[in-house]
Amino acid sequence: NVHDMTAQIVAHLVRDWSAAGSSIRETLYGWVCQELVQRSRHRKEPVLVPGAGMGRLAYDIYSHGFTVEANEISPVMAAAAKSMLTKNTRGVIHPYALDAMTNEVDSSRRYDKISFPDVPVVQMSEKVSLSFTIGDFTGAYYSNQVSIFGAVATCFFIDTATDIYEYIALIKGLLKPKGIWVNVGPVQWHVNALLRPSADELKDLLLAFGFKIVRWSVDKKPVPYRHDVASDGISSQSFVRSTSFEGYRPLRFVAIRE
Repeated sequence: NVHDMTAQIVAHLVRDWSAAGSSIRETLYGWVCQELVQRSRHRKEPVLVPGAGMGRLAYDIYSHGFTVEANEISPVMAAAAKSMLTKNTRGVIHPYALDAMTNEVDSSRRYDKISFPDVPVVQMSEKVSLSFTIGDFTGAYYSNQVSIFGAVATCFFIDTATDIYEYIALIKGLLKPKGIWVNVGPVQWHVNALLRPSADELKDLLLAFGFKIVRWSVDKKPVPYRHDVASDGISSQSFVRSTSFEGYRPLRFVAIRE
């Protein structure tokens, strides 16, 4: 569906590359980066980011001095990310016009504009690198690699698994001994999931696979899927754009491959 794909691109663009998504990124991406900086043995070991989307999490990790490999299954999403990261793409969009006039509070705000990117994208240096692979994370490319990453960072990704056992086994195999897995996101399993474990059952699975859990929590305060700010910078705390709310209480964990 072209409309749905366009809406997804716009939503990810606003969240990843505009000031409107800054609070969401700080809550999610900022936390991931903090854990990687604090727990990584050294930053020369590459970090894998599967389900990279528009690439901002991968870019933020890269900006902390890590070598990063991002993976995305959608060629359209990956192409959009490449445009942001390598072609100095910038512009203005009107993302709320795609809301199809449902749950709308103030029609005068319908065409509020959002500028992107919110930061100048630094060109890749020779000392560290950021690369993208396109394809199914569980395909042959990663299945044939063993113990090459110092860390794996997953954000709103693990619940995309058809078989969560496959994801866990693959991530364990890709990590070097003592490598870390940092995760944040819901367990809203997709309709094609063969297994749909609860958070506590997922923890038991990780332990059964030999991971050591060093941090495990579920947020009490929901994180919005998008941050609806007004064009004049008024945040959603004092400005209500929609009568609906879509958010998640993400599961956060840090696990070490023993």
